[in-house]
Amino acid sequence: MTKPKILIIDDEPLIRTFIAGALEEEGYDLHFASDGQDGLNQAIALQPDLIFLDIRMPILDGVSFLREFHKQTATPCPIIAMTGYKDDRALDQCYQLDVFVLISKPLYLNEIIALARRYTRLPQTREPITFDIQSVESLGRQAASLGLDSTAFQYFIDAIPFPVFVKDEDRIYIHTNSAFENFTGLDRDKLLGKTSRDLQLKDLTDREATLEEELLRKGGVFEHEKSVSDAKGLFRDVVIYRSVITRKNDGEHPVAILGIIIDINDLGIKSFKKKLALKYPRLSPRECEVADLVRQAMSNKEIAEQLHISLSTVEYHRNNLRDKLGIKGDNINLSTTLLTI
Repeated sequence: MTKPKILIIDDEPLIRTFIAGALEEEGYDLHFASDGQDGLNQAIALQPDLIFLDIRMPILDGVSFLREFHKQTATPCPIIAMTGYKDDRALDQCYQLDVFVLISKPLYLNEIIALARRYTRLPQTREPITFDIQSVESLGRQAASLGLDSTAFQYFIDAIPFPVFVKDEDRIYIHTNSAFENFTGLDRDKLLGKTSRDLQLKDLTDREATLEEELLRKGGVFEHEKSVSDAKGLFRDVVIYRSVITRKNDGEHPVAILGIIIDINDLGIKSFKKKLALKYPRLSPRECEVADLVRQAMSNKEIAEQLHISLSTVEYHRNNLRDKLGIKGDNINLSTTLLTI
């Protein structure tokens, strides 16, 4: 099978090296240009499957490249524009010239890999990419720069190979990607315009309401580990990252929430329950499950509903946990102790 060709056009050697490092294990045929004119010549000759294009370059800048490229080729390819200038007036021109996605510098490895996979349609046979808070912050900024109403924004979240949802200030779903639809088992037209409560997505509803309201007030990123049920009814250990999306070209006023669901087991990360079982081998699997939910600040009633057990059984497991973890005295809180593990 022919390798997808990617052309990277940037006058900064470190940027070219960074993108090459991100993509070298992905099976692409990589080509490089250090200025816009060389990039134009190569783009016409190579007919690449994807172009990463810097906006500010010598000889021929990104906007001029786009104009000439569209004039001289009948088969334009997806172009991902890159800029380190948030107030660059050329950005609107880029969108008018059919740039698919705009990403801000500094770049993040996750964005590069996900976007390359999306726009070359390379089969994802490699190990899943990982996420961290920095990555999520970057994605939130990128979402703000694209604007929630743009086609490029939908392309952007579709490029992320994990379930993604976007809620407005009233916590109504306004965007989802196909991975989120697969996760919930609901089509996009059934998700949009509804809240998690409307959709009876209990695992993504009640306890998140206060958190999401706080995010909209203060901004930032929140990371939350929990167990949720997928479309097949199977419980999975996940980390849910939530980041605010601000007004386009504002950067300060939150208007929406970007959520990303990362399956811990898929990424090969040890979940809290596994860490706990390794550290305290006397704990039973059920006690580890209860401990995980206590750590998430769930009430006894919520734990009973989640695990389909009685309230007295929850209390029994909590007492066992205190004993096996060596917690002495009523003044020491079980959930606080679990948070320190």
